[in-house]
Amino acid sequence: MTEFSVLLGPDYAGKTTVLGALSARGWNVVASDDERFPVLRALRLLWLGEVLPELGCRYSRTMAMAVLNPLIVHLRDQVELLAESGGPVVVDSYYYKLMAKLQMADLLTLDILSSWLELPRPARVVFLDARPEHTWERTRGGADLNPLEHYGRRPTRASFVRYQRDLRRHLLTAAAGVPMTMVDATADLASVVDEVERALAAGARAEQPV
Repeated sequence: MTEFSVLLGPDYAGKTTVLGALSARGWNVVASDDERFPVLRALRLLWLGEVLPELGCRYSRTMAMAVLNPLIVHLRDQVELLAESGGPVVVDSYYYKLMAKLQMADLLTLDILSSWLELPRPARVVFLDARPEHTWERTRGGADLNPLEHYGRRPTRASFVRYQRDLRRHLLTAAAGVPMTMVDATADLASVVDEVERALAAGARAEQPV
């Protein structure tokens, strides 16, 4: 399998925007919300809109995980398909973020967890770090949030901040053991993209044979 890196971070840290900029600079970007694959969007919407609200009633945890698992399988498949391209590959969150959120919600099943932990390990992780007090301003007062981005039935600034702090801790634990570079996501966009690319490129150069 080709070498790949992961861009990770809490909600609303700006990963999508940074990945778009990296794609424009020639990076092969792999994401589960790639608009070329509408089935992935359909699965996410069904899970959030139907499966999650009916969990424990109409749907079991096993069924819920079966609906989500194709999102992770897609990431693995796309990385494999890019193995012959020769260009650098960066993956949006990989399985780390979904695993962290499901663990926080006590939804992750042992069989799915085991299968994800057996997936190929990235060469490095670049972590977009942002304080939730800052990123709350990007949520339109919580209007854009889904149930796995805050605590409680209705989002508030306090419930978002507390959730995102816990999520950050879980993300760092999930990616422990992989070389990681922290990037301040609250800097101006051009600076953030430049710093992320430098971190990815430096890691790639360091692993080139002498």
